[in-house]
Amino acid sequence: MKLIIFWSLAAIAIATTLVLTNKKLKIMSSSKQDSDRFPKPPVLVTRLVHHHSVHSPFYNPNHTLSDRSKFDLIGSISRVSALIRNPMSKVQYSTRFVGFLAYVSVGEKRLEQLLLMDTGSSLLWLNCVPCSLNVPDPIFDPKSSSTYKAEDCDLSEYCGVIGFKISCDRLHRCSYYIRYGGNGYSAGHLASETLVFGSTKIPWFGKREEVIEDIVLGCSKNTNIHTNGILGLGSGRVSLLKQRSFSKFSYCLGYYAEAAYSYNRLIIGEQAKQLKYRTPLLIDGKYFINLVSIRIGHTLLDINYLIFKRDPETHSGGLIVDSAASFSFLPQVAYVKFEAEIINIVGPLFRSYNTAYGEHTRLCYWGDMTEDLAKFPSVQFIFENNARLIVDRRSIFQQISEEEFCLTILPSEQVFKTNDIVCVLGIMMQQGYYISYDLEQMMLAFEQMPCHLIEEYINDEL
Repeated sequence: MKLIIFWSLAAIAIATTLVLTNKKLKIMSSSKQDSDRFPKPPVLVTRLVHHHSVHSPFYNPNHTLSDRSKFDLIGSISRVSALIRNPMSKVQYSTRFVGFLAYVSVGEKRLEQLLLMDTGSSLLWLNCVPCSLNVPDPIFDPKSSSTYKAEDCDLSEYCGVIGFKISCDRLHRCSYYIRYGGNGYSAGHLASETLVFGSTKIPWFGKREEVIEDIVLGCSKNTNIHTNGILGLGSGRVSLLKQRSFSKFSYCLGYYAEAAYSYNRLIIGEQAKQLKYRTPLLIDGKYFINLVSIRIGHTLLDINYLIFKRDPETHSGGLIVDSAASFSFLPQVAYVKFEAEIINIVGPLFRSYNTAYGEHTRLCYWGDMTEDLAKFPSVQFIFENNARLIVDRRSIFQQISEEEFCLTILPSEQVFKTNDIVCVLGIMMQQGYYISYDLEQMMLAFEQMPCHLIEEYINDEL
């Protein structure tokens, strides 16, 4: 049986040119920096907001719980189906990406942008004037910034990097075209520009700023993705991480059902804090970890976990940690055991059979999660090194209406009408955690933590 692993928003670059100029790049901080030498990369900290948050510009007070849950469901499944390219899958495609948005300011005038945080792709791009499709304001105008410079095909060491094709437009700029799951795409050309982290209008971290000059990014002129842009945090050579030799990044996420929560954070750079759990991280185009077992309450599920072990030679297996898909996916053999134990625990509550997708009827119940699942046990996803991701009902279920809630895990085979296996740890399973990626030591570390404590830690360290 062929094993296909999903990486939400994993960039399927079909003709992408990625560029970096040959000149020496500089990093400038608001703290004292010697501009005559290449400094140690600073720690970049920025605020994250979820699409469903009241702080998000995309928040619509008229949307119901049902509306938001459908965005989560269709957004997750459409991207997986596009990656599989399964002609038998009758999936509703969506270019409405739902995830966490990072505040980043761009250019000489520091135009504030909200970029979708994406560990499944590497290119940072944003919408530029003129943009041919209907995209949200504000749109960056290169002509208004003296620090903007288009990248030339002949001078680019990144034009034609492995996995991408060279393309030059009539002005000899290095062009790119990148596709994402759900039929989403972005097309434009590459340029270098100044980015500012920590400059959000909402006061925090003492208004501390980090200014990074000459970052190569995509200036998108054509996209159907309804966002200001995407902040790629993948391991590709054009990523912000590689351009500035950052070996670590992390994020702390609250529960996005709490629409007014304001402490979600993204941190890029060195962090001294030792987190409780650490497990080996594998990079094979995406970020993988190996799942060892699943425990619900006191019950250890009887599953052959070899299906979750990543094989770097065959490029199969493994569990992907995803920063964008709301829901998680398990292979059918694991899902049926998981669902059976949930049904055994929840017991007498009334099942709802109203919510289906493809051949799969979601496990849903009539009721209120807070009241009816007050005694629901914790669920543990146990990884190598006995690293335990412990989650509660707020991650396992989602309230989809005032009187109904559903499981947030889906079986790949039934959803996509395929024998291929899709396995991903979605963002709802990561709520309430501080999660750190160490690309030098090749470790993923995590710990349950209120995100306001991360703010205190960063202030103390700096």
